[in-house]
Amino acid sequence: MGGNADRFSRFALVFCAALIAIGLGSAEELGDAFTPITVNLTISKIPVLNESADLHCKVSSIYDAKNTTVRIQLPEGSELVNGSLAVKLDLMADRPDYLNATVKFTRSGDFTIKATAYHMVDAENSWGDLKALYLTIGQNRSMFTPGPSYWSYAVQSEPGNATVIPTNITRIPINATIGTAMSSAQELPGVDLNYSSELNGTQPSSSSSLMVKGRWRYKANTEIYRPAADALDWARYFLVKVERASDKRVLGSGYIDKNGYFSIEITNPGSDGFQVILYAYAKFKTGSTELRIVSNEVGGKTGLNYVWNWATRTMTASEDDRVTNIGTWDVDDDYKACWLLSDLIKAWSYVNSNTPDNAGPATIVWYSTSTQGTFYRRGGQIFLTGEDPASASTTIHEYGHNVMYNAYNNWMPTSNCPSPHYVTRKSHVNCAWTEGWANFFSILVNRDPTYWWSSGSKRNFETPTWGTPSWDDGPEVEGRVAGALWDIYDNVDDGDDEYCLGFDKIENLVFTQKQTNFADFRSQWLSKSYSKNVDKCIYQNTIDNPPNAPSEPSGTSSGYAEAAYSYATSAKDPDSNQLKLTIDWGDGTTSETGFIESGQRVGFSHIWSKAGRYQVKAMATDSNGESSDWSNSQIVKIGANDAPGTPTAPSGTNNGKANKIYRYSTSSTDSNGDRLKYTFDWGDGRTTTTSWTKPGSHPRASYKWSGAGIYEVKVRAMDSKDAVSEWSEPLVVTIT
Repeated sequence: MGGNADRFSRFALVFCAALIAIGLGSAEELGDAFTPITVNLTISKIPVLNESADLHCKVSSIYDAKNTTVRIQLPEGSELVNGSLAVKLDLMADRPDYLNATVKFTRSGDFTIKATAYHMVDAENSWGDLKALYLTIGQNRSMFTPGPSYWSYAVQSEPGNATVIPTNITRIPINATIGTAMSSAQELPGVDLNYSSELNGTQPSSSSSLMVKGRWRYKANTEIYRPAADALDWARYFLVKVERASDKRVLGSGYIDKNGYFSIEITNPGSDGFQVILYAYAKFKTGSTELRIVSNEVGGKTGLNYVWNWATRTMTASEDDRVTNIGTWDVDDDYKACWLLSDLIKAWSYVNSNTPDNAGPATIVWYSTSTQGTFYRRGGQIFLTGEDPASASTTIHEYGHNVMYNAYNNWMPTSNCPSPHYVTRKSHVNCAWTEGWANFFSILVNRDPTYWWSSGSKRNFETPTWGTPSWDDGPEVEGRVAGALWDIYDNVDDGDDEYCLGFDKIENLVFTQKQTNFADFRSQWLSKSYSKNVDKCIYQNTIDNPPNAPSEPSGTSSGYAEAAYSYATSAKDPDSNQLKLTIDWGDGTTSETGFIESGQRVGFSHIWSKAGRYQVKAMATDSNGESSDWSNSQIVKIGANDAPGTPTAPSGTNNGKANKIYRYSTSSTDSNGDRLKYTFDWGDGRTTTTSWTKPGSHPRASYKWSGAGIYEVKVRAMDSKDAVSEWSEPLVVTIT
């Protein structure tokens, strides 16, 4: 793998690439969801051999989490100097606690220190987190472990009849400087998912050709959560190339079939020898999708630059051989890149088994010591930390974001996600939709409603419902969205969810309609006349069914400007939640009630300021924030009518005595010639209204005050079309 100079140069390359990534900033990144518990692991310094350093493990939780186990895992070659490596903590919500230890390293080499926190909720759910430090310890110099090279050698586990040369001819890494010398992956034939023939007996097309065949395996754990590799599995649909060992010229290429076999026809290079190289790369005929695992983001999104690969030792075949079997070769190290490619192939295959290329291409940036983070960069690559391959849920979650981006034609709604965002906590309807979809996509592909994190913590998305502890309710919660989509899909009866509506309809909507939130999804579902039982599945996951549209507002259909008119409406909520009603008067203004009982009829009044034709409609919003459609509109025709002129200030005595009657008069005009009546406000909370009179007349009103005081008497006029004037200037009356 190279000497120290190579290691430090690779570190510089990775570090610079990280700085470049930080500087980009313009592409929004969607990260993995957090469990309620978060771990942060730091070290006081990077020690040299036999020098002590302090580890600080900070643990926090957004909920109370009694009896949480926190551990620091030291690798062989390191030892505890002071402190403790494990503790039980009773975490309080939003109050961090700590586990501290002093350690030293007793030999040189690469080391991984892990810190985990784990809180058991029940048999199906737990909270936790995992963080790791990657250190390279030397006698006089130490550092954070740099990223590895992206190629390695494989080990022959079952021999064939090809001759293996014990020593290797130096490999030249695939990079941009020699990329043009290699055949492009885009020119290679794709793989058909139904391809099933074993290539064991394939013969070359001519007597001058050599057919190279064999099989590839890697250490595998096919479970959703896979902290260790406990078996070997065949590489399926991976790219294989045969290169001449002397100059790395590509002699032939092809893909492994579903049983792990490959068969590639080449021109026999004779004594120059050849090597067979396995790539963490797959490409499918449908849409020419590329799925790639690279060690550095500079590897881009297409081709073979920085794609993880493994080479056999140099081999030769006799010039008389027409077929040579290289036997079975096993990936020697960094085999988790194979896990990641297999995850992508599984997810791509699930979506595309009966449909066009809906899922689309994907590139994962991963290496075993990465701490860059877990996220998807819109329109770009998926980034995983060194520990993320332990969970297939995480890999497929991030690919789920990429699938949505591809399905939405290279667009995604603004996610509005806080950082961090939690599976069980409210964020925003956009965030809950994009993250909820990714969570659902992961459990869908894995065919299990339980989502796993690399820490070993897990969350069952099927079981939570109304009242489940430590869960927020509603469409702003990504876990609720994931659970609702799962309940729509699955065939397990679960509370209100007694229906199996399948993935096809979900896929049709998501891949054609571009939703920005869950309400969009539900509305589109119903507009397609799909089963209304979807609301049962949705309600099971506390995503409230919206109220029914209110009745059409009832009231007069015609009137005059500046006059008040009354209307009434009501609405019902399927879940019997309280409602508030909003009326849109059609003139740019609205009126709103407070919360009322479902079905309660309420009245509104309104004055239009000018003539016109107005559409009066109503909408209901329930106590969970879900809104109905607008009601049918009541058409109201308002004719022109000017309000009466402001009356003159009342005339009459301005000094008097209590309990004695006094008379006052006023006058006003009306441009429409309408009859008028006047309302006198006596300043003590009482009013008197006159009978109808002609405009310009001087009506009178009498009043006696019951107590001494200073009172402001004012008056206003109303015409026969209910238009009301402004209040007059007041007359100040002193009563003794």
